Parts: sequence; C-alpha cells; structure tokens
Amino acid sequence: LFYDTESCFLSKGYKRKDTQLFEIGMIHGRKTFQCMVNPVGDKPPMRTLETLGQHPVKSIRFWTKLLAEKGYLNTAVRRLPPEKQSERIAKVIQHKDFLTPEDAVRRAHDFGKGKLWIAHNGRAFDEKIICGHLKRFNIPHNIQFEDSLHILRKLIDLPSYSQPKVYKSLFKRTYKAHHALEDARALQRICKRAGVVGFSHRY
Repeated sequence: LFYDTESCFLSKGYKRKDTQLFEIGMIHGRKTFQCMVNPVGDKPPMRTLETLGQHPVKSIRFWTKLLAEKGYLNTAVRRLPPEKQSERIAKVIQHKDFLTPEDAVRRAHDFGKGKLWIAHNGRAFDEKIICGHLKRFNIPHNIQFEDSLHILRKLIDLPSYSQPKVYKSLFKRTYKAHHALEDARALQRICKRAGVVGFSHRY
C-alpha cells in the first residue's frame, strides 16, 4: 500500500508527531482511499492552527494553494493576505468532504489494515505524522511501515531524490505533486518502473 499525507508546517519547538493533517491519500492495487481533513473544527483556522503548534501563515498559505488546485477555492484567494484566506477556508472546511482528524485516521487505518504502508521519505515525515495521530486518538495498530527513499537511492543514480524529480526522470513527464492521492499513485508507478523488490508485500 502506497500512501502520502499533506499537512501543516510546524512552529519551532514542536516535533513531527505534532503535525496536523490536511489530506491523506492511499492506493493498493487499483483500490484507493483519499480524504480531506479539518484539524480545527469550527474554530478560526489561522488562530487555531497556531494554538496547535502549527506555523499559522505557512500552513494557511499551503492550505489555500491546495484547496484552490482542488477547486474548493477560487484561485484569486491565493493573492489575499493570510487572515482573509483563513476566513475563506473556515467556510470551505465545514463541507462534508472534510473529516475530523480522528475519523480520517481511523478510516485510513481500516483501509490499510494488514498491508505494508510505503511512503517516500516516510520514515522522516509521513510515518511520524500517522503514528502521532494513532497515538493521539488511542488507536491500537501493528502497521508495518517502509520508506521507498533509501531503496530508490540504491537503484537509481540521480542528483535529487525528491519524488517529483524521480518521477520525471523515469517517465519524462510531471504529475500533480503535493496532492496526497496523486503522490501515492505516482509512488506506486515509480516503484513498478524501478523494479523495486525490497518490499515484503506485493504492490
């Protein structure tokens, strides 16, 4: 199972496990799971993110970009100051598409039960975020995680191993990066094209 998360930017003094989610994307074979996440409930996004240990401006800017690219916000909102962006976001995230962090992680956990979870640079990033949420909501798990980054470094000689650059090197085209499901789908393609055999489960 290939997965990816989109998340907030942390404020100084906080650890990766404290990161709040915006989106989860997963793919196993042809089956997919994707959800948007509302980490602030019905409270003002910018101020609430700050109280949760997230960098408010960077997080709001990224969330605005993500939501505009997905069609939830008009692209003109990207030119507004962060405070105004936060006001627009507050309305959008009340839509039924946006799950609570607990509901999102529980659904992702159920989708991935019994599978090996693979993310690119997941050991330093996605894995810690997912595990932080599982612990926060007292969700017991025995998930096995794997990181594609160190395996691809052994198979492909590239100046950079960021996932979009690995993808472009292998397929000579780009994809819609920094959207969770698209990143997960792209990683599945990368591992198939690169002939990755270091994972213990089928992909």
